Amino acid sequence: MGCLARVLEVGAFRFWIVENVREEVTDPGQRAILEEQLQGGAIHQTRVYDIEELETYVELRTVLADGEAASIAAAVHRGWAFATYEKGRTEREALRRVGPSRYLRTPHLLAAAIKEGCMTLEDLDTALTTLSSVLPKGERTLHRLAHFETMRNEVQQILGITEQAR
Repeated sequence: MGCLARVLEVGAFRFWIVENVREEVTDPGQRAILEEQLQGGAIHQTRVYDIEELETYVELRTVLADGEAASIAAAVHRGWAFATYEKGRTEREALRRVGPSRYLRTPHLLAAAIKEGCMTLEDLDTALTTLSSVLPKGERTLHRLAHFETMRNEVQQILGITEQAR
C-alpha cells in the first residue's frame, strides 16, 4: 500500500523476514523495495535453523505455504510476534501457536505507525485511494476495495476512533 517505510519506522517493533518469505517476493517492484529495506537495516533477515523450529516448520508446511510456515515456526520458538495480512488457516495456526497477544495483523501495524506519528490516517487514506485507482476493473478488484475499507475501519477501531470524516 505504499506504507511499508512508515510502518518500519515504528520504534516498538523490530522487523524480521525469514528467507522463505524473501524468496516468495517475485514482483520486481516489491522485490526492489524489500531489498532496499534489508540493505538499509529496517528489516533483518533470518532463517529457520534450530531443530525445534525445523520440526514446527515441517509440521506447519503440511497445511500452510512455505513462508507462513517458516515465519510462524520462528515466532513460536523465539518468542516473537507474528504479523500478517492473511486470514483463514494462517490466522488460525498463528493464533493457536503464538497466541493472541503475539498475533498482529496489518491494521495493528498501521495503527502503531499512526500512534507513533510515522504516518497519519489521512496518509493511509491517500495510499488506499492511490492503490484503488491503479487496480484493474473487475470482481476481484471490488473484493480488494472492500478489503481496503475493512482494513481502514479496523485501524480506526484500534485507534479508538468512532467517527472519521473521509
